[in-house]
Amino acid sequence: MPPLWRFHATHHSAEPVNFLVNGRAHPVDMVFTRLCGLVLLNACGLAAPAAPHRTVALALAWFVGSRWICFINANLGGAWPRSRN
Repeated sequence: MPPLWRFHATHHSAEPVNFLVNGRAHPVDMVFTRLCGLVLLNACGLAAPAAPHRTVALALAWFVGSRWICFINANLGGAWPRSRN
């Protein structure tokens, strides 16, 4: 979404790129990203107040999401293997 890029561009302006870049974000970008994640969890019924494992679902989403963000922003180098489909 081009209108949101100006907010997300703050995240991509860091030099050098490393795992700490995930903490660099515009407040509007952070709110939008978190809101989208919570809407998805609610749509799946994982964060509803009556959900039996609400705390576990939210903690797992936070844990996996934070690890994923560190991974995709890590300066690992190399290329990803391509699928042979």
